[in-house]
Amino acid sequence: MRLPRPLAAAFAVTTLVTTAVAGPIAPAAASSTTVSTISSTIGATNVTPMHSPQLPKIVQDSNGWRYAVTLDGSGTSYPWISRIWKSPDGVNWTLAVTLNQWVYQPPSLLLDSGNRLWLTVPCYTGGQCYPGVAAASGASMERVYLVRLQFSSRLGDGSFDLGSWSDHSVRSAGAERYYGGMAIDNDRRYIYHAYSKADWSLNVSRFDTWTNTETTSLVGTPGVNEAYLYPRVRPGTTSGEVWLLFNQTVLNTGSSATIHGVQLWRSTDGGASFPSGQRYMVASCPSPDGVSNWCDAADLVVDSSNRPHVLFFTKISGVEHLHYWRGNAGSVTLPGSPHDLGAYDNHSQLAVAASGERFVLGTPAAGSGSLHVLRSTTGTGWTTETFPVSGAAQVYSPNLERKETGSWVPDAGTGIRMLLSTRPTGSSAFSRLDYLTYTPT
Repeated sequence: MRLPRPLAAAFAVTTLVTTAVAGPIAPAAASSTTVSTISSTIGATNVTPMHSPQLPKIVQDSNGWRYAVTLDGSGTSYPWISRIWKSPDGVNWTLAVTLNQWVYQPPSLLLDSGNRLWLTVPCYTGGQCYPGVAAASGASMERVYLVRLQFSSRLGDGSFDLGSWSDHSVRSAGAERYYGGMAIDNDRRYIYHAYSKADWSLNVSRFDTWTNTETTSLVGTPGVNEAYLYPRVRPGTTSGEVWLLFNQTVLNTGSSATIHGVQLWRSTDGGASFPSGQRYMVASCPSPDGVSNWCDAADLVVDSSNRPHVLFFTKISGVEHLHYWRGNAGSVTLPGSPHDLGAYDNHSQLAVAASGERFVLGTPAAGSGSLHVLRSTTGTGWTTETFPVSGAAQVYSPNLERKETGSWVPDAGTGIRMLLSTRPTGSSAFSRLDYLTYTPT
């Protein structure tokens, strides 16, 4: 495996849209993006760096330090390694830690109310995943367990000392966690983790970062040859309120699973239960085959008025569409019909500003070397801005820096920061990881 060398990343500014103003007044500043490269040597020929976009991988602490984490692989080899980078300004990035090759799925990063950093890593038995952290018992790749580390000590430059931690890992047999999503509540106290177990049931844990205690609940049992996978986890506006958007998946359909439904669920008791009246089928794809017919959960935002904003993808008879749908406060039953945004890819992401303006960030389903930003103040009429990424043949799967990661981020109307997976010009692999800031006007 090649290690990405620490580098002062190239910094690019792209301005695409200008608004003419009548009279002698100068034109208003256009929306713009800035891009820095975190690493250009990721061996991502089998998995893109943004694999599992429902897991938070970019955070910013109150000191202004940013931390990014992603998988790194080569060919079809697994388990994966993983890498953590840090930056004081979002421009210059340094490789901080390389995890050993026992990583099962992408790690996640969260910050709590004490401005402490939490790293969660699904790991295989058989060896140390995070260097120096004791492994769970078991033969090589016998099962998956959870490495959960808290970092609070700081180095002289103000960044977290990633060589000093408090270990809160879950190593017990039967405590496996697969294909999950995570978020921290609005008080930045409780970490919610929705995940599948070996029987493909849906479970939710609530970890108290103040007391270091955890409760877990079985919340959903799928039917025969079904699984509930890849949940987006979002806190509501009241204490104990948790929202989930996830895929209802058909198993045993040949070489891969297919997705035949997207569901939105809501809990008011800290994720312990999701009553039937708080479950809604957002989309259903007939005869899913994983090629011409399937659906996918894309993203979920719960705004300050407790209204869900849902982004989902459908492919019916080979025709691809990305859809936006806004609900009413506190209700999973989405009214009216979703708005068809067109043929954009299933890893597009959604942000909602305090003003109510919506932003959808992604790329056309056919692929593009530009980030596309769709904007709307109503949810029905949308405009599009296009931002080429320098040196990119294709960009993919933005992963947004969000408040539900505990990150100290501005309102979406001020700026939206994200990780971006990039295939450089002349390369066949998504071997570059970029940090992009979009500034709207």
